[in-house]
Amino acid sequence: MLRGTSMIYQRDNFFWFKVNSLIRHAYIFLPLTNLIVVNEYPKSGGTWLGLMLSFILDIPFPRNRFPLLNSKQIFHGHYLNLPVNNFNNKVIIVWRDGRDIVVSQYFFYFFESEEKKNKYLVSKMKKLFKDAYKRDDFENVKELMPLFIDFIYSQKAFPKFTWVDFVNRWANRSDVIHIKYEDLRINTYETLLDLIKNLDKNIDEHKIKEAVEQFSFEKMAKRKAGQEDKKSFLRKGIIGDWKNYFNEEACEIFKKYAGDALIKLGYEQNNSWSNAQA
Repeated sequence: MLRGTSMIYQRDNFFWFKVNSLIRHAYIFLPLTNLIVVNEYPKSGGTWLGLMLSFILDIPFPRNRFPLLNSKQIFHGHYLNLPVNNFNNKVIIVWRDGRDIVVSQYFFYFFESEEKKNKYLVSKMKKLFKDAYKRDDFENVKELMPLFIDFIYSQKAFPKFTWVDFVNRWANRSDVIHIKYEDLRINTYETLLDLIKNLDKNIDEHKIKEAVEQFSFEKMAKRKAGQEDKKSFLRKGIIGDWKNYFNEEACEIFKKYAGDALIKLGYEQNNSWSNAQA
């Protein structure tokens, strides 16, 4: 049974986000903490990984809550700077193809979820985008995607750094554990098994198999991967969705901002890639 899960839950307002962010930043830099930090650029699968690790290791994952005090726990966040190899903390960096991230961001920033948990963010992002580009026809995803890519990389509204900044800060670090969303999707069990070994934990293979089943996209979203619900946090659950939304203009703008980062992470060999479906 997970310990210490009775906490204050997320509120959809500016004050809550700021207070929780300050508390987490202070806590993560304190000495003598005992954390597994799942660090990602937004929409890279960090929440999914955090849920599975919490189940396997039987430690709390205060997701969308204030952190627990004096407790071993999993922290999930979007950090450009972290203390690494200090005290008892371990840091996992979750990577995902930046093109798929952009598509996921588009839907999360411009469409309210059914639970309305992103209501404040959607309102803020829509206003910023409309002010910058004089467009608010957000249903025209493929048409607006080139502008959205420019928006993400030029405005830095949320978070205050880009995927490229994150790649440049973390990709070459040998003092953290690196894991790819795509590996988790394709070989969930094997990827989790290797990760648990890297964390130097006792390996319960049965518990890992349980986590794979319990936290599969189909179980959590109650639909098959690829069946889209644009108002769900678990929108689609597939790899390579960017090909459905990138036209050639979007490809060229993404290359301008982030082409080298794709190559650095091994998602492309060079900048000659395009979208044949465009």
